[in-house]
Amino acid sequence: MKPMYTIDETFAIRADSDKFDIKSVKAKSLTVKMTNQDLLFKVVAPSETFNSIHTKNINSMDVSSGGLGVSAGDDGFLVWETSTGLIRRKLEGHVGDVYSAQLFPSGIVVLSCGADMRIKIWSAEDGSCPVSLTGHSAAITQTAILDRGRNIVSCSKDGKVRIWSCSKAQTIEPIIDANDVINCIDVQETNLDIVNRDDPEDPELESGTVGKIAVIGGESGSVQLLDLRNRSVIRSTNVNSAVNTVKFLNDENTIAVGTEDGKLTVLRIPDLKTLAEKHDSDSSLESLLPLKNGILCGKYDGACVWYSLANDGASFTSQDPILILSGADVDPIHDMAQDEDFVYTAARDGCIRKYKISNMF
Repeated sequence: MKPMYTIDETFAIRADSDKFDIKSVKAKSLTVKMTNQDLLFKVVAPSETFNSIHTKNINSMDVSSGGLGVSAGDDGFLVWETSTGLIRRKLEGHVGDVYSAQLFPSGIVVLSCGADMRIKIWSAEDGSCPVSLTGHSAAITQTAILDRGRNIVSCSKDGKVRIWSCSKAQTIEPIIDANDVINCIDVQETNLDIVNRDDPEDPELESGTVGKIAVIGGESGSVQLLDLRNRSVIRSTNVNSAVNTVKFLNDENTIAVGTEDGKLTVLRIPDLKTLAEKHDSDSSLESLLPLKNGILCGKYDGACVWYSLANDGASFTSQDPILILSGADVDPIHDMAQDEDFVYTAARDGCIRKYKISNMF
């Protein structure tokens, strides 16, 4: 007979199937091993679920180390406390859906963009919007913050990548043309000798682009690596499916790409050679979050799965359990964020779920 595990002396659990063995049971996690393959799965339950911040679909979310969260959904654009879920204020001013909401490094300033072709900068303290940026000719899909935020980058369905001066409230020329509908962008600094490191002509206008690279993902499946200072494409490739999300990984030499066909691809910088692929379902990959030595993937079918990567990022490994964050059922995971202690997920059901990182690893 399979061994019985008791949780908090309140109920017992036992595996009555020959297909898996229960390895451990804790208050917020369950670890099982598939008997026909050398794989461990660890299912982690949320420590807390905020179901009163939103009641409808959530498009985007971010959190700060200072205890604030910001999220945009079908029922509003809100600032809230990450400890309690208490709504601080509603940010009003966008016309149409907000596609991206994030906090500046200060934790008290909010950056947003959306279907109205506008970028807005808000005060999280009083809800005021001192800066509104216009220039794109189609919906703005995502933004990225350079350094402390004097410059920001945006991408749009108009196929353009624009760099902005927040203090001057203007685009910095020239504009990068990607020749594709751009769905996503991520930015990081690099020590590789692939970028222009010359000082900008006007440091008051542009200061955050030196040594920075960006990766953008397009609707046609294009993935392009950009030199932001030089306004040029370093390398491009195609992954044969619409790119929904891109992220630089923690080793700084690899990029994770999530696509509409459900494939997770790891590309090498700077040649964009494919190092590893994971394609265990056809459900679209909606969001990615680099976490520890792996990647957390939010999918359209509600699955939220963490895969471990080898130290060089060149392959997926089974040395660590595959983590599954439970709770969303079949609702798409549109965005994820983390602070020092928790991972947060935002789903179509309107719930923001907190998972304690110490329960995961």
